[in-house]
Amino acid sequence: MDTTTADRQQRGPARSRSRRTRVAAGATTAAVAAALVWTTSTLADAAPGRAAAPAVVTTTGARLLPVSGVTLSGTSSRRSVTALRVLDQSGSADDWARYQEYGGHSAGTAYDGYLDLRPESGTVDPSARLTLVVGYRGPAAEQQRWTWSLEDRNDRSWVQVASNAGVPGWGAWRRLEFAVPGTAARFVSSNGSVRVRLTSSNAVDDADLDYLALVPSGDGTGPTSTPTSGSTATSPPPTSGGTASPSTT
Repeated sequence: MDTTTADRQQRGPARSRSRRTRVAAGATTAAVAAALVWTTSTLADAAPGRAAAPAVVTTTGARLLPVSGVTLSGTSSRRSVTALRVLDQSGSADDWARYQEYGGHSAGTAYDGYLDLRPESGTVDPSARLTLVVGYRGPAAEQQRWTWSLEDRNDRSWVQVASNAGVPGWGAWRRLEFAVPGTAARFVSSNGSVRVRLTSSNAVDDADLDYLALVPSGDGTGPTSTPTSGSTATSPPPTSGGTASPSTT
């Protein structure tokens, strides 16, 4: 069953559940304590765009884009991360095939998971500064706080980079940009990947992501959103199965 745009804008604890019936048709529901892995084989045709228009804007350089991910608790709407590599949703657009829905409300538990990002070409300069770019539509932080953290590959702790603080709940799609503290050397692993963790503070609602990327300094525009103050979790989530350590934020 499909839903109307008006129905989706009534997000919240009491909103219609008709969206969830569509999830069941083409999505994957993970057991609360089980890990769900999704992968993709190519990084082609991914380019950051602007939330005000569906046109894709191309930049140069080794942007890091999702190649795989793991859901530790909660749900994700599909196995493939392909939709997260192109920012093409704007306004009230709702093309189900072009974004990922992450569920806390759908699963009755707070969401916790992570994605591995790799350069679409070449390698990342260890001295480069990184900008986290997210295409987001979801609840306001006052209702449900969604947080993005990067794994420090030196001590395997989590460094909080951003949250949905200040973003209107279930308004138009927003392109959010956040400066990552430190340099790329802190986060890039030996195989060139960077791990980004996504968590929700509760199970009150779900959130939609249209895009997720890390842009090294010199590519695209600088940060336009104020990042939240960084904080470090005690440990990263396990690489398979189990439940991640609670976020400290």
